[in-house]
Amino acid sequence: MRFSLQNINKVRQADILLDGLTVVAGANDSGKSTVGKLLFSTVKALGNVDAPSLREKDSLLEKYVGSLYKRMLSSTFPFRRTGKGSAFPSQIPDFIRALEEANRAGRLDDFLQPHIREIRQLEGATPRVRKLMLDDMENIRICLTHAGDRSAGMTTEIQYFIESEFMNKICSYHTEQSRVELQMDDSGKHCLSYILHDDRVKHVEVSDGEFLQDATYVESPLYLHFLDSLLYASAFREMDRRAASMRPMVPIHIKDLMEKVNSLRMLAVPGALADSVEVEPIIGGRFEYDDTSRRLLFARDGVSFSPINVASGIKSFGLVQMLLEIGAIDENRILIWDEPENHLHPEWQVEFANVLVELAKAGIPVLISTHSPYFIQGVRYFAARHQMEPFVNYYLVEGADGLSVFENVTDDLNRVFRKLAEPLNRIMNIGEAEPGGY
Repeated sequence: MRFSLQNINKVRQADILLDGLTVVAGANDSGKSTVGKLLFSTVKALGNVDAPSLREKDSLLEKYVGSLYKRMLSSTFPFRRTGKGSAFPSQIPDFIRALEEANRAGRLDDFLQPHIREIRQLEGATPRVRKLMLDDMENIRICLTHAGDRSAGMTTEIQYFIESEFMNKICSYHTEQSRVELQMDDSGKHCLSYILHDDRVKHVEVSDGEFLQDATYVESPLYLHFLDSLLYASAFREMDRRAASMRPMVPIHIKDLMEKVNSLRMLAVPGALADSVEVEPIIGGRFEYDDTSRRLLFARDGVSFSPINVASGIKSFGLVQMLLEIGAIDENRILIWDEPENHLHPEWQVEFANVLVELAKAGIPVLISTHSPYFIQGVRYFAARHQMEPFVNYYLVEGADGLSVFENVTDDLNRVFRKLAEPLNRIMNIGEAEPGGY
């Protein structure tokens, strides 16, 4: 597989192979996380479009109309209750019937225009909510005019994830066009590509065939401390309901991860790959749900601990254990981990590198970003030990003019080690230190 992007936030150009385990090294604020989040968004959008319940036109239409009406309710929208006033009926089914009748008669655009004008002139909504209402109207139009069109479904789903992950700010400044492509094979025929203008998805092309089914993005194991709170939180698209529910907002990758962890409570039989990569011997225990307290706990030697009383490094390994057991990662479900060395002692960085190489060997695609020479050398060592070297690719992020380029350095890893060693080399000689200098 190959993931390519141009002019996305801090990234001018990235062309990344996903043949097994992919390692990206670079400075802070260079775009490493951007690539991971955009890959997560793209794969999740594909999964949503290909899910049977979302592929049906009726379900999509109900989804977008329902979203529109929730926003209108939050804005004290003046629904039509008599024969005059708003162009919108007060009941969702009435509006859906009117939409379908207009579409069958070939006058959908004419029907939508007065409704769009009313939203634009609405005084009881913030500019952001008004814009989201207009987005809902566009999604309704696409749904009705492109029923069964995979590309049309992808347009709305990708836009949804971009809104959540990037707060709708994704195109690099002063660029005319941004482009993203996920290529599943070397032929170039089995791929998804899309173009963005002014942070909006404008053109999607997607071939027939199977793509990755899901993605999991891990930003920090510390989210396990706040599992119940994060499950209750809202994603970006749900923000218009905050006034009523006071639910906090989180990016969708956090909500997605917490929902997967929470599904452990309903697990009867561990996933097929749960025994292929063992983490319990490393941390001396396992995470599991306690039926009595109805809480996630870490069990070791017959004693259970709340996640908040468990070392952060243990939680990193525990996340791998749980994701394997619930089947959230496999050969069709990619794992994306941002700086996995965080919270890990150098010895456990090496151990965790081994775990990720073993995941890749089991057929799970893995993408990580890192700053750690311990971690990179650990991947290098265990890739050789597990005969996985042909399936591990390394990238170095280099910046120029405020934007970054991802370079494949698989055949020259010394460039990465030199880059990571530069700050230490500058301060190694104590004799050269001067008061107030660096």
